[in-house]
Amino acid sequence: MVFRPFHNMGLSLQECKLAAYIFGKELPLELVTSPKEILFKYSYFNLPQALFMSLAPPGTPCLDITPTTVFIANQPFAWLQIINPACLMASVRTRKSRTPRFWYMPTNFATDVLLDTPLSELAQHYQPKWMHETNQLEHVFVPIWEAVDTCYMLFLDVKGATLYVLDVSRSPKSIVRREANMRRICRVLGKIFSTDRNIANFRHTNPDPTNWGSFQYPEAIPNAVDRIKIIQLYEKDIYSEAVRMRTATSIASCDANEYACFIDVKSELLWRDLLDRID
Repeated sequence: MVFRPFHNMGLSLQECKLAAYIFGKELPLELVTSPKEILFKYSYFNLPQALFMSLAPPGTPCLDITPTTVFIANQPFAWLQIINPACLMASVRTRKSRTPRFWYMPTNFATDVLLDTPLSELAQHYQPKWMHETNQLEHVFVPIWEAVDTCYMLFLDVKGATLYVLDVSRSPKSIVRREANMRRICRVLGKIFSTDRNIANFRHTNPDPTNWGSFQYPEAIPNAVDRIKIIQLYEKDIYSEAVRMRTATSIASCDANEYACFIDVKSELLWRDLLDRID
């Protein structure tokens, strides 16, 4: 296997079966020029097996270009495409709650904001699936991808009126540009927060995040804030094999994956075949 599940990962039997199917063979050379089997699909999100392979050690699953960075199918930023399904998966779970407390935005949102997309279009496109109606909003997660070389996450603590930045690429040369981009995103979010649909979340807080003070750059999200797998992707834990493995199996098996049942069947068949070979 390209990436083996180990006992200390605490995986269930079903997760081991998925791991065997996802990482069960070496990456073929034809991936460089041809597509691979799709393991995750939801709306316009499609993740081939090659992108899951970017989670396998010793590759570095981030946008910092290093000698160990995994380059797959001519997509040096393949790891980024794992973030959108992870946000989608979290958003689907949040939507099932009677009182959603989190908004998990895809990278497309930040891109559209920075392209000066009209506010009406942003609301029409992102409110139904990503900005769930609630009066108990606590946190907003906005991953940002700049095509140049940078990926980072803006994390808004609504209740604490605090702006956190989880920075994958901390190049001092681009910090002015990055913070300017985040200010633009905050201004747009402030307009969205101020609408009748969302203003109830800001009874004791200014709805305009640009008035919340400077950006904070913690080594990790404070303990008072619930940490989730998406946050861990931006922290040192991403180098943990257990986090990498659970990220892959969670995305493949999540309710939002239109191919989840198909993948379950194929992983079961593969598992039985492996057991027959052992016998």
